[in-house]
Amino acid sequence: MKPNPKMAELPENTLAFQYSKLFNYTYTCLLNSLHLTFNGQTDQINQAMGLMFSLRLYAGKLLSTPYPNQPGFVSGPSFEYVSNEDLSSAEITLLNQITS
Repeated sequence: MKPNPKMAELPENTLAFQYSKLFNYTYTCLLNSLHLTFNGQTDQINQAMGLMFSLRLYAGKLLSTPYPNQPGFVSGPSFEYVSNEDLSSAEITLLNQITS
C-alpha cells in the first residue's frame, strides 16, 4: 500500500479515486452516526454497525486497486472528511443503488 495516501493525489477519472471518495464518505457518515449514538440517540448504533460493514468492503476494494502512476503500490484508505456537498449527483445515485 502507498504510505499515507491522499485523495488529492489521485486522478479523478480513476477507480482508485472513486473508491477512495466512497470510503471517505462512508467513514464520515460512520463518525457522525457514532457521535449521535454516544450523545443520546442510541438507536443510531444499528446504522453505525451497517456503516462499519460497508467501510470494510470499501477498504477491501481500495487495497485491491493499483495506485495510479506508482507501480508496485495499491491504493488504501486516507480517512478524509467527505460531506454530502462533496458528492456529485452520479455518486449520490451510485450510493443509493448500493444501499437499496
